[in-house]
Amino acid sequence: VAEMYKVPIIADEIYDNFVFPGQTYVPIASLTTTVPVLSCGGLTKRFLVPGWRLGWIVIYDRNNVFAEEVRKGLLCMSQRIIGSNTLIQGALPTILKNTPQSFFDDTINFVKRNAETAFTKLKAVPGLMPVMPQGAMYMMVRVDMNRFPQFHNDLEFVERLVSEQSVFCLPGKCFNYPNYIRLVLTVPEDLLREACDRMLQFCSQHLVCPPPSRLVGLLVENRSLYATYGKKYGMFVDNPHSENWHTTWQLAVTLAGAMRNNEQSFRTGRKMSSTRNT
Repeated sequence: VAEMYKVPIIADEIYDNFVFPGQTYVPIASLTTTVPVLSCGGLTKRFLVPGWRLGWIVIYDRNNVFAEEVRKGLLCMSQRIIGSNTLIQGALPTILKNTPQSFFDDTINFVKRNAETAFTKLKAVPGLMPVMPQGAMYMMVRVDMNRFPQFHNDLEFVERLVSEQSVFCLPGKCFNYPNYIRLVLTVPEDLLREACDRMLQFCSQHLVCPPPSRLVGLLVENRSLYATYGKKYGMFVDNPHSENWHTTWQLAVTLAGAMRNNEQSFRTGRKMSSTRNT
């Protein structure tokens, strides 16, 4: 598409090679021989030094499309904008050349373990659906806003989560990704586990799960499903559900549907019997 419409690509590749074992990083520039690419990278993520504010732009331009105006403009911009201090710039070649691979491996393995921990704990939280990442240092978690009708959007959800449980996540609204929140996976494991536990407490307190049918609603209201569904009418109680609570709820829905079908069949049979007697 970029080649068809003569559009150059600006690639945000600050997470280059920051992928979990078994995954492969593919640079955008490796996918084309005709479209010019400006790849933006830096030390911030892979080298874990965001405060240094040292980044770069790599130009991939096999056909010299950027030969004059763009290259000149980038040079002028780099000389006019206040950048990182000269000491860090001087150390950059040594940092890139001599940082051992073990540093990157240890960092990725640490983040991957935290990602697995967060995924396991959050998938058991009612109303949350975590997405297991393949790299980087964040996890996106879908919030089923239909189960939290008191919150109008993910921003309100995050604000209440911060005020009540002191757990801060970025709302998906920041990334034009509504109904999601973003977690950071670089914190110590014990703090991550505590944060997930607090999110469970928050969601269990605020979850409202409208029954999918009138019959299920009556069963819940009459506490007939209390033992299997583990909820008061309209909200969960103190975490009686396990990791398979979705399956338990589906079982309850299936049973209720079967009861409804039997009731309808009974009414139909009784109506036909009355007709014959008439």
